[in-house]
Amino acid sequence: MNYLAKTAVAMAMALGYPAMAKAAEVEWRLNVFTVESRPESLAFKAFADRVSANSGGRLEIQVFYGGSLGIEASDALRALKSASIEAAHIFGVRPCGRTD
Repeated sequence: MNYLAKTAVAMAMALGYPAMAKAAEVEWRLNVFTVESRPESLAFKAFADRVSANSGGRLEIQVFYGGSLGIEASDALRALKSASIEAAHIFGVRPCGRTD
């Protein structure tokens, strides 16, 4: 099992997903704000496929692209906290240049 898959499984167990500990099938929704054809989106899809393969199908990650879940990038943390989604593409933006 590769590092990313081990990390995902360990995170699921640490976050208290009892179904994971019982080897039941678990499905996560991953909100990605970019469109499906972007390189970032392709990387998330590859990650989801590898997690599924390396967990023996016990953990499936569905990737939702381009706001298809109706969750704005700025609301991703709130959606995670409320359990609307289980994973999200989150990034920080630091403005640069003139602000006047």
